[in-house]
Amino acid sequence: MIAQICFIWSVSTTPFKSNRQLEAENAALRHQLVVLQRKVRGRIEFTNGDRLFFILLYRWFSSVLKAMMIVRPETVVRWHRAGFRRYWRWNDRIYGNVAQHRIRAMGIRDKPIAPASPWQNGFAERLIGSIRRECLDHLVVLNEAHLRRILQSYAEYYNEVRTHRSLDKDAPSFRAVQRAGTIVSQAIIGGLHHHYIRG
Repeated sequence: MIAQICFIWSVSTTPFKSNRQLEAENAALRHQLVVLQRKVRGRIEFTNGDRLFFILLYRWFSSVLKAMMIVRPETVVRWHRAGFRRYWRWNDRIYGNVAQHRIRAMGIRDKPIAPASPWQNGFAERLIGSIRRECLDHLVVLNEAHLRRILQSYAEYYNEVRTHRSLDKDAPSFRAVQRAGTIVSQAIIGGLHHHYIRG
């Protein structure tokens, strides 16, 4: 019964979808058939090319997740994030020395910590953890410019709006107490967080 309702719903909404969106969903379904035909002894094995194909489709058309039948949508999102992490590790290997030279040229002393020892730099690790938990774990980053915009918005939220226990539940930037007016919600970082003010 539920499958029939879903089918009727998808058929009734099909005229409202763009052609590109439908083509992307068809491509996802066709590629899933190719993967199923390649199946060995009952196991479905995805190649790196398969993963990349699904990641790119997801990146360009997020509605493709609805067409995923042999792989869970969460898995595609996990593949996307893993690829993003690998990309940044690769960038670190290539540009690590360049960054160190620039940092020294600016007169900043770096104090490297031992690998896999985050407790040696608690302040930075806490900030990075906050950025991940409160921001990046809930968003899919499309490119470097998109990441910069997200981090800029998060920095403004972190310094001007977000409460900190160590500051007696105040923000690092001074905020005047608002005593009169109706409470209004302002969406921050695309609605991920909200700032409540009196308007």
